[in-house]
Amino acid sequence: TRGEGAQKPYTMEDFDNPLYGQKVRARLQIMADKGIELTPAVLKKLDIPPPEVRCSDERFQIMNIEDLMSLSDGQIVLDEELLRTGKRPPIDGRASLTRIGIGHDSLAVSSSPAMRAVASSLRFELAQALDLVKDDMSAATVKQRNRSLGWQAAMHQDVGQTRRLSESVALLFAASKGMFDKVGADSESDMRRSTSVVEGALAHIRGKCAQEMKEIDDSLELSFQSKSAIETELTAYFAAAKV
Repeated sequence: TRGEGAQKPYTMEDFDNPLYGQKVRARLQIMADKGIELTPAVLKKLDIPPPEVRCSDERFQIMNIEDLMSLSDGQIVLDEELLRTGKRPPIDGRASLTRIGIGHDSLAVSSSPAMRAVASSLRFELAQALDLVKDDMSAATVKQRNRSLGWQAAMHQDVGQTRRLSESVALLFAASKGMFDKVGADSESDMRRSTSVVEGALAHIRGKCAQEMKEIDDSLELSFQSKSAIETELTAYFAAAKV
């Protein structure tokens, strides 16, 4: 039996048991394709029982995990009115019931500690912004509206573009710190500038924090050291860019 302490990785063949459904195997295959070893510790982070477990409770968990993934992965609501006003992505935070921006077939693992560390308030802040009075220009309201636009700037991706977990985490971390508050696109005409700033920040982090980014992708966690290094480099980038 492979104990969690031994950390001996599983192979995809270990999950041939029919109790592991298509979505479970798809998520595991993404991890394997990216070179992430399927160790007991990684399975625990994904809430997927290991193959050797045979007790009835765990077997029930395996049979129902695909249904749980469907509930958590597919409940994003896109709003046509938000799309017409230039919001990208046009996510209705009030109606959406999922971890925004992350699906079962995405390279960003929705249940990872790294993602939870940076996006725990995302849906709440987007939903709050939709309820703001349009003509309210008080300092608190403007700040809240800009933060929502910053979140949207961090999540914006052109059609066909994908990001690694570490890239999504770095950008959402920047948004959570207010670094994109001044560059969020409130209209179609603002989109090019917003995208340029976000992609510039991402390119800077890729170059300056390559080791930290790899650590996030490999461990699915955002350590204090990695977070500090990324914050330092993002601060330097925005200071130099004078955004």
